[in-house]
Amino acid sequence: SRTCLDCGVGTFSGGGGALCTNCPDTFTTVAPAASNLSDCVSYSSLGVIAHWELSEAHIIRDSSSHYTRMMRNDERCREQYPIDMSPTMIRDSAGGVGPARLQGPLCRQGTEWDTPGGNQMSAE
Repeated sequence: SRTCLDCGVGTFSGGGGALCTNCPDTFTTVAPAASNLSDCVSYSSLGVIAHWELSEAHIIRDSSSHYTRMMRNDERCREQYPIDMSPTMIRDSAGGVGPARLQGPLCRQGTEWDTPGGNQMSAE
């Protein structure tokens, strides 16, 4: 009897069960031990319009994944540093809405988000 490798969501075991292969873009798996490409189903057929997988493999690492804004300095918020973060975007695996962007809180005063450039939060 053949044993299927449990590859995780969005992948199936291929190559005789020894390798994990990703489903095509905008497709995922629903079976815990998917064994071939036919086990991949489209997100839209499941009624899913957006799916952001918070993992290293789904981080967008190009110039569009960079976010900056000046520091706030008003009566409600006194930040010490401007925001300059990269990478900040996670791919929408379902393809319906687009990437999610990390921008941080509206006011970073007194939080770990208010740090000098090079030490700021990112999607990594």
